[in-house]
Amino acid sequence: LLNQEELRNANQEFVQFRSSSDAINCIELLVTSVVSAYSAIESFANEWIPEWYLYKKADKKASAIRELSKEEMERELQLGLKLHQVLPPNFRCLSPKGTKVWEQYIDLERVRNRLVHLKTDDRQSRDLDEDTIWKSLAGIAPPYRTAKLLVDHYFAGIAHVPGLSYDELRPVRPRWHVKCPTE
Repeated sequence: LLNQEELRNANQEFVQFRSSSDAINCIELLVTSVVSAYSAIESFANEWIPEWYLYKKADKKASAIRELSKEEMERELQLGLKLHQVLPPNFRCLSPKGTKVWEQYIDLERVRNRLVHLKTDDRQSRDLDEDTIWKSLAGIAPPYRTAKLLVDHYFAGIAHVPGLSYDELRPVRPRWHVKCPTE
């Protein structure tokens, strides 16, 4: 079975597996990586929405502004909105939107959505030049790295204070992030 590095370094026009079983195992690992990384980002975003934070959302039906609680934000807001508008004020950082890691996140989300909501078109064989889910899976930045870099964006410049989650209403860098090296 080719590992992810071997797959990335293989001839981009043609990859040959030793067996159909190896090819299927590789696809399973890539799919698992994409779904797991996206879920990790979503868990991170939901975890770090503070209990005291209220988000103002336009309610188009009532032509009014609604204030969403943490629970309502977790359920009603798209992940990209949480990452772009909800978390930056909490972490006192800029939005990652427009950065390289944001583009990688958008690619990850696009591939994840295509996998979770698989359409007939994505399952069909195509020419090598055509966009398919399989081509997207092989070409995506390593999902675990995208998730880690996105988390690093929010914790950059935040101190670790043992035993605290927040210090003066600002998140404290958790021990698991201190112990997990950046690349």
